[in-house]
Amino acid sequence: MKKALLLAMVMLAVVISSPSYAMGSLTLDAHTAAWDASSSPGVDGYYIYYRLVGTAGWSDARRSTKLPVTAPLQYDLITTLITANGSYEICATAVKGGAESGPSNIVPFVLDIPVSPVNLRKQ
Repeated sequence: MKKALLLAMVMLAVVISSPSYAMGSLTLDAHTAAWDASSSPGVDGYYIYYRLVGTAGWSDARRSTKLPVTAPLQYDLITTLITANGSYEICATAVKGGAESGPSNIVPFVLDIPVSPVNLRKQ
């Protein structure tokens, strides 16, 4: 009886502490991330996260500022978030009252901006 009650309390605590809203699907067009709005009411913003491929976790230092819930739901990765060439993974989360949803689907993104030659001379 005590074990069953304890198990029920633990399961209830998990349900209460987990966000009850979901993030929409994320897509990438060129260098602009776009996503579907969360189907849950009351979402007040979104975060876009990125990491280098092969990196273990998503770092808070590598996320966008909180994005508003206004159409269109999109974000330019090059001019506002990622500045170094490399292979990245992108995802998004919905924010509601300071808590975040789980991440959206993870989308690969390669930034390969050609660099001007340093010692180019006209002949």
